[in-house]
Amino acid sequence: MKLLLIDIRGLQAEAIGPYGNRWVETFTLNALAAQGVVFDRHLSVHPETGRAHAAWRSGRYQFTPSTGPIDLLALVRGRGVRTYLLVDTSRPAPEEFSVGWDQVRECADTPETLEAAQELLARLHGEPSWLVWLELAALLPPWQVSPEIVDAYFGNLPPEEEEMTEEDDEDEEELVDEDDPLEEEELHEPLMDPAAGAVDPKDDELYLRVQKSYAAAISQVDILLGHLLDGMPDDVLVVLTADAGQSLGEHGVIGADGTSLHAEVVHVPLIFAGAGFRAGRHVGSLTASVDLGPTIAELAGTTWPDAQGRSLVKLLSEDESAPRPYIAIGGGESLAMWTPERTLIVPAQGDARLYVKPDDRCEVNDVQQHEADRAEGMARTLRAFAEASARAGALEVPALEP
Repeated sequence: MKLLLIDIRGLQAEAIGPYGNRWVETFTLNALAAQGVVFDRHLSVHPETGRAHAAWRSGRYQFTPSTGPIDLLALVRGRGVRTYLLVDTSRPAPEEFSVGWDQVRECADTPETLEAAQELLARLHGEPSWLVWLELAALLPPWQVSPEIVDAYFGNLPPEEEEMTEEDDEDEEELVDEDDPLEEEELHEPLMDPAAGAVDPKDDELYLRVQKSYAAAISQVDILLGHLLDGMPDDVLVVLTADAGQSLGEHGVIGADGTSLHAEVVHVPLIFAGAGFRAGRHVGSLTASVDLGPTIAELAGTTWPDAQGRSLVKLLSEDESAPRPYIAIGGGESLAMWTPERTLIVPAQGDARLYVKPDDRCEVNDVQQHEADRAEGMARTLRAFAEASARAGALEVPALEP
């Protein structure tokens, strides 16, 4: 196994092309998805960096934090796989994740991390088996974006309009009604370091500034990834995912504190690209971040009996015969459940909220009052699942109440 895993912290799935976005430029990620398999409904079961990493390494849910009896790194090392971690330290990251690797290198930022990865992959050329894990933090504010990319999202008039003659400009002024705000597109200034916390959900200008700044940051990272992935050998499996997305004002909050469990936080990308996959395939089954460890273990040629997640190796080539009825999620003291038809969010304080899926992608229409019995049943199952995941041994998944 030669596996390059790229964790882009704070990357929302629906902000990139492989998940349907059409206005954020992600040429590299689009090409990666076209070469491999995209898991369309992949969820971070614990969208906090520390708990997300613990779930990956332990193969277990972290409703009650635990490391589990077996660690992913020890498991693959038993199969002769050398393990390497390259960390972008420009944002805080849990120190415990850096323990247990054969080699750890801390880098100042994302560009340095990707340069170090290029050097490492060159040295590993010809080695039979390895796992290289990249932790990138460039999508967590403050965002560092080149002026050219900022101009692409915040630039003034298009070039053909900027080249208008003075005579044309005078004619244009005569046609503009100064009392009509829709006559001229409003320009926004970048906001590369938005303050975390509650915001006015009706402040459209703030929302657009944050969204466009985030889009520029994604395009910046996409270009940097292109330099790394260009010419990647066919025998290297590339996996791209995120520990969590982040709130950008969609529900009146900005930040990545792991307590909001809306789609912009828990719906994250998972893309596998490499030889042997049917190019451009999309998997619609519900999958979870806790599945990543068991998947890597099987790719390394071993099994993981104590893991609570499922290996996704079979799904890389065929449809799932027994799809999950739901995915349970925990962040802070809040809980959430995704089923193919509904999403339930049970916040630490306040009333539960229920959304129809996949129709209500943005989770704006709460139907909890209309489907109170369904919401209560889902909440009971969710709490039972959290309790069951804390027990030793194999996970006994509670049935979803009818």
